[in-house]
Amino acid sequence: MTLPLIYSLSKASWLEKRKIIGIVKNNNEDAAKIKQVIDFVKNRVVLLMQTKK
Repeated sequence: MTLPLIYSLSKASWLEKRKIIGIVKNNNEDAAKIKQVIDFVKNRVVLLMQTKK
């Protein structure tokens, strides 16, 4: 998940970056918070795939 996360962060707004980085650094054992990060990455990857078609 590292590469998709890096890509997603590069395309995110400043506020989204701060939120996701904060979760990864400080709440990496909270399942609900990690689900937020995974959903964020999935949404970004889906958007990328849609724009490439």
